[in-house]
Amino acid sequence: MDRLGIELLSVFGMPPVEFITLAAELGCPYISTGMTGFPLPQLGQPEFSLKDDPALCRDILAAMDDTGVSIALGDGLLILPGADIRDSAPNLDILAQLRVPRVNSVSLDPRPRTYLRPIRHARRTRGRARHADHH
Repeated sequence: MDRLGIELLSVFGMPPVEFITLAAELGCPYISTGMTGFPLPQLGQPEFSLKDDPALCRDILAAMDDTGVSIALGDGLLILPGADIRDSAPNLDILAQLRVPRVNSVSLDPRPRTYLRPIRHARRTRGRARHADHH
């Protein structure tokens, strides 16, 4: 079961630490998360924000280290027409701090070149930085 993960939507936006604990109890090594939860007071699920709660991020890292569960996918990167993808950098930094290797994105921009150019630039820059770190 090393390739299975549980999607955030499957647990109705359960807060990340509880979600990590549940995944560990089920023997599932991977989960996904978004930058925020979605309020479902009917189910007792509180909202959360990774961006606004650094203590939550520390608790997530501790829970992952304690359980062996990791976040395999960051969700919720929405690219709107006219938006600059570079504005998402703070959220991507948070996901990187949480050791998230992949981010799911959805673009509603009909002109992909507008947002792909900064992504290509970021990849080239990251590649050069990695190369410099190894030499």
